[in-house]
Amino acid sequence: MPFELQIDKDPIHFVQQIIDGQIEIASAIQEVFSFQLRHNTFYRHFSEALFPELSGYRQSSSLRFPIDQIPLIPIRAFKELDIVLDEAYMAKLGLNPFEGLKFKSSGTSSMTQSTHYVPVSDLYSRSVKSGFALAYPKRSSSMESGILLPVLSYLPGYRDNPFSSLITMMEMLETQSTDLDSKSNSHSRSQILSDPKAFIHTLRELREPVILFGAAFGLLDVIEYNQGSHPLKLPTGSILIETGGMKTHRREIQKSELRKLLSDGFGLAVEQIHSEYGMCEMLSQSYSKGDDWFTPSPWLLFQIRHPDNPLEALSPGQRGKLGYIDLCNVFSCPFVLTDDEAELNDYGQIRLYGRWPGEEARGCNFLIDRD
Repeated sequence: MPFELQIDKDPIHFVQQIIDGQIEIASAIQEVFSFQLRHNTFYRHFSEALFPELSGYRQSSSLRFPIDQIPLIPIRAFKELDIVLDEAYMAKLGLNPFEGLKFKSSGTSSMTQSTHYVPVSDLYSRSVKSGFALAYPKRSSSMESGILLPVLSYLPGYRDNPFSSLITMMEMLETQSTDLDSKSNSHSRSQILSDPKAFIHTLRELREPVILFGAAFGLLDVIEYNQGSHPLKLPTGSILIETGGMKTHRREIQKSELRKLLSDGFGLAVEQIHSEYGMCEMLSQSYSKGDDWFTPSPWLLFQIRHPDNPLEALSPGQRGKLGYIDLCNVFSCPFVLTDDEAELNDYGQIRLYGRWPGEEARGCNFLIDRD
């Protein structure tokens, strides 16, 4: 059976095969592209307005469209429209496009929030967990097949958003550790995750290494709160992953300065200060490990498009608007052009430079800008 028919019959299984590495990514992109043309009316109208000949791609499993020319919808569409598959098709699958998870972007109170409907939460879970496992594989052990470090997060500002994709991601990743669940711990889990005093108390009780996720400015607040007290020092082998933060929260700082502040504040080597890049319109993540280059999950492809001509893909080393193809977005739209300024290298990694001039600030990792 052609993949085209497989994806129509069971798009969930199709994406699971992509995540599991059973389908080659370039082929998967073509199949998901034709699938979107068939079952996403908004994306079909948008794409065929740019390329009328795409009407022939809807019913073909043999035609191949250049990946670097695939139309990318502007990310603001998630603010203005419900980006979902056609309800008639979803009904055949027994799904409601508006049920399941719903993510809303962070931002200032005056901003219109983006909304991303995720009717199959398992796809987000698999993307989050599989991408994280690839970026941070289990540590080898002579006694076991591997040891996965416990995950802890400190995201107080994000917890005010009940539709935060980052909070949902952390709930999927966090593992219970002895230190967190100890009956001697006098603070509740909700306090640990949002109150600096309780969080510091928890960090001081840690005896084994952890992977700590935190909003950049929230972590800086913890360091400031702890000034005058005994310095914090995470257990040897720990990793700190900052997730960006709100641009309106504090002054902007360079990534190198941020890493140094977090390194000093939490007693880790600068190389142990990592970063995560994601957004509510994207179900897959990217990680950088001690430098400025983010490596995406294998099923997430980055492109750089010309700011004045979004149909023109730029070469590695050129700065432009960041576009992405996230194959886990099969039930919304995988083909999106952001308002972030970035460059791509020869390995498919990206370096972020901030919001493109004139675009709105919002809560993602680029909010701490480079020169």
